[in-house]
Amino acid sequence: MREILVVPYDKAWPALYERERAVLADVFGDLLLDIRHFGSTAIPGMHAKPIIDVIAVVRQIELVDAYSDAMIRQGYSPRGENGIPGRRYFVRLKDDGESHAAHIHMYGPGNPHTADELLFRDFLCADSEARAKYEAVKLEAAAKYRFSPEEYTDAKHICVLEIMERARQYYGMTLIAAADRNWGIGHRGAPLFRVPADLRRFKALTMGHALLMGRKTFDSLPTQDSLPGLLPGRAHVVLSRDPDFSPPGVTVLHGLDDARAYAQSQKTFLIGGGEIYAALLNDCALALVTKLDAAWEADAFMPNLDLLPEWTMTQEGPWRETNGLRYKYCTYKNRAPACA
Repeated sequence: MREILVVPYDKAWPALYERERAVLADVFGDLLLDIRHFGSTAIPGMHAKPIIDVIAVVRQIELVDAYSDAMIRQGYSPRGENGIPGRRYFVRLKDDGESHAAHIHMYGPGNPHTADELLFRDFLCADSEARAKYEAVKLEAAAKYRFSPEEYTDAKHICVLEIMERARQYYGMTLIAAADRNWGIGHRGAPLFRVPADLRRFKALTMGHALLMGRKTFDSLPTQDSLPGLLPGRAHVVLSRDPDFSPPGVTVLHGLDDARAYAQSQKTFLIGGGEIYAALLNDCALALVTKLDAAWEADAFMPNLDLLPEWTMTQEGPWRETNGLRYKYCTYKNRAPACA
């Protein structure tokens, strides 16, 4: 009989996740778009069942079935969808043949379960009150339903829904941008600068989430075969007035209210351009700004958050330098976002 054990946080859990990640990367190779650690073992300091939960996003979910034998050879048991449409689920057991060691959840691009799980994780990392509440519910449920996994899960259900509602309000829309001293962001349809370290940070922050942008920003994405290329592992949402604009793999919205509604359904990063930043600024709870210690010719600007009383800088990183260009990462918080 499977036993529910909730134990104190173990600093070995991140390393155990890296073991699972390496196996998945070896088995699935180029089919993978992204791999993430989620669940309570991904939250530093959180009591958790000692099971490593992993989300893997693949290019096409139906292709995963062909890898079942390879996963079995690595010690995983294929469980199909296991109750969630569009998922492929694998379980690895511990040496006792009964206790679970790892759960692998595989989804195709844009599956809402990916965004929800990562949203829940990120919010618990950010909000100590929600983290403490969830931890208390888990411990109580584990003590009460030690040998009933289904009842343990049901006992957490209301708490999870409440936290998800708070998370969606908190994370509804986050602005992310790179701006020079004058808050310039672009010139002639291109960003003012591209620094590899900042691009890697952008990828790490936005991976698994939605990117909301205007048509000009979409057209400025790195091209493939003379067409704007989609950034792997992220949903692309474009605001456009053109009723005939319908590129493959892109969600097209035609109004600001549509964009606001979309952002309430999952974690969404607002990535530009200037008109979109201005129109949806008050709907953003956070702004992650790479500030450049330079001033260049620009024809696109974002609002100067330092001059807006409702915005407060909550974190200012140290200056960094790449090829003579100095920049730093700053976080701003909106005291009263419209989405709250």
